[in-house]
Amino acid sequence: MSKTVGQSSSWDVVIVGAGMAGATLGYALAKAGKKVLFCEKGRDPAGDARSKLGNYAETFKPRSGVLTPADREELESAGRYWSELRDFSGKRERKFVPFIGAGSGGSSALYGAALERFFPADFTPARNFQSGHQSELPDAWPIGFDELLPYYRQVEALYRVRGGPDALKGEAGPVYDLAGADLQPDSRELWDFFLGKGLHPYRLPIACEQIPGCNGCQGYLCAKGCKNDSARVCLSVAVAEYGAELWSACELVSLDAGKHRIRRARCIRNGVPVEVEADNFVLAAGALETPALLLRSANEFWPSGVANGSGLVGKNLMRHYVDIYAVFAKASRRGGGLKQLAFNDFYLSKGRKLGTVQSFGFLPPGDMLVDSLQDDIRNGPLPIAGSALALVRPLMSGFLEQLFGRATMMASIMEDLPYRSNRVFLGSAGEICIDYQIQPFDQERIKVFRRELAEVFRPYRTLLVKQAENNQRIAHVCGTCRFGDDPDASVLDRNNRAHGIDNLYVVDASFFPSSGGTNPALTIAANALRVAERILA
Repeated sequence: MSKTVGQSSSWDVVIVGAGMAGATLGYALAKAGKKVLFCEKGRDPAGDARSKLGNYAETFKPRSGVLTPADREELESAGRYWSELRDFSGKRERKFVPFIGAGSGGSSALYGAALERFFPADFTPARNFQSGHQSELPDAWPIGFDELLPYYRQVEALYRVRGGPDALKGEAGPVYDLAGADLQPDSRELWDFFLGKGLHPYRLPIACEQIPGCNGCQGYLCAKGCKNDSARVCLSVAVAEYGAELWSACELVSLDAGKHRIRRARCIRNGVPVEVEADNFVLAAGALETPALLLRSANEFWPSGVANGSGLVGKNLMRHYVDIYAVFAKASRRGGGLKQLAFNDFYLSKGRKLGTVQSFGFLPPGDMLVDSLQDDIRNGPLPIAGSALALVRPLMSGFLEQLFGRATMMASIMEDLPYRSNRVFLGSAGEICIDYQIQPFDQERIKVFRRELAEVFRPYRTLLVKQAENNQRIAHVCGTCRFGDDPDASVLDRNNRAHGIDNLYVVDASFFPSSGGTNPALTIAANALRVAERILA
């Protein structure tokens, strides 16, 4: 295997992954004078003429149907993850390509740009749930809201977040600059409706310039350059202004670990084996790839996987329970669809923890909706019905597009709990596998939330698109390398450094010991700035 020129001092820090965590941390380190190398599995859309902007990868395919690894070119060029996961959660194995990012900006290049703070109560999660579950919820995170607050503020300024104050957060929530943006007619109608219901709607904080004609670009790469993702805000600046280097198409194979230090990282860069040495290594490849990399790196010092002295690498997988509601407001037919509204009246209410409700934005085109529906049917109890749906595909595609085009889409996001049995693990060939079962305690919470929201939206006509039970909806995946103060009950310490390894950090959502009940990106980025300070110190 070839080797990079120079010794370990060639790079101060090697960061695996250039998404919300890696790019934000690398920006802070490079700005402070560190020599930073980003190793990113995907492409850099800004430097690749083949990049597909402004629409979903599926729309560039030469044929219809569910995405598979055979569609790698379309996925790569659209900033999407292209590897297939094996899901052993059901009665029979299911394979799917998860809808997450790979490339400069990671999943933030695809996100809807909603950057929400966690509630202070999210940092003491066990207090929010009554008995009746067998989860691994900790009493508290090793850091609290107050410790993260200054970094929340820094990230909100860095990513130019704009929205409105949430009355239910009070002083724990910021007062944003709305920059004169008005509510669209459908959002205004629903705002007034929610107020009439006694709820507390607020303007969803968005990291987007929302220039004229902006569609939010949720689910695909922005063609207008107005979405403030981590590639635009942090990665490009770190490279152009602060001397960081980006290696795209550079996939990490394994870490060469000694007893207490990482010696080098083994990569495949543009098809060529390369070894990289550095003083510090930071994993920010996401809560699926990061634990898989640690498990693949097992050796005589770490027989169960690097940093896996606790046996918890890959365990406590969480993904959030997300449902979509089509609300047929009168003003929905006059246009709209941007992500503008949210309310948290069911986040912590009546002694229970449910979640947030917020604008979802635009749904994908009708053909994509049919593909998704057909895939769900084929993997359900009556797989033959999927073939029947294919016969009426053109009619169904047009019907769904017209149906949802007359509605305003809202999403409910509910915290799922960490269970040791929910996990990421390796298959016989080293491929990534998951096993995620919804426990009875959480099944009941999903039902309660749905009942509450059915009453909230009444008398509007609504259509619930149930997604909470679908493991393919894994965009908020987290928890597989949790941090904590006890090395026997966590993978990382309070500064996100691996227990027992002096120069290895994990800063993606793997570190979450609980999932919170809202979008995780802001908390990921804020913590990345906090960890950058610790590394610099």
